[in-house]
Amino acid sequence: HEIDEAVHNAGLSSDAKRPEDLVNSLRHLATDPERRVRQAVLLAQRVIQLERQRDELVDQIDKLQSDVIEGQSRIKSLEEDLQRVSQPVSYLVNKLREEEATKAVWIDRYESLSSLHKQLQDKSDKLQQDNDNLSNKLVSLLKQRED
Repeated sequence: HEIDEAVHNAGLSSDAKRPEDLVNSLRHLATDPERRVRQAVLLAQRVIQLERQRDELVDQIDKLQSDVIEGQSRIKSLEEDLQRVSQPVSYLVNKLREEEATKAVWIDRYESLSSLHKQLQDKSDKLQQDNDNLSNKLVSLLKQRED
């Protein structure tokens, strides 16, 4: 920690422009083994802490990636479900339209045939009436001839 502070301070200082100046500024620090061990332990703890943070971030990335994959799969499944649901509905709507069009054709045909039937019925009635009239005339003529 002491070395880190000295390096940091030397970097901030405008006087220290060469590496030799930095080394000269660090000479006043004690170089005893206890300080080195303490510094090594602190650095090791910092490395372990950073590795744990990295591992946690990697785990978070993996979880987020699996969540994204699961979400994409869910979206695809829902889109397929929507497609399957809309197909029968659209089929039924189209079938209903076809049936309504067929019904309209049959209704037109029925009305046309009903009109034709009425015309034929009227003609038949007229012909029957003409036939009855002619029969009556024939009977009348035959009676006149007999007389």
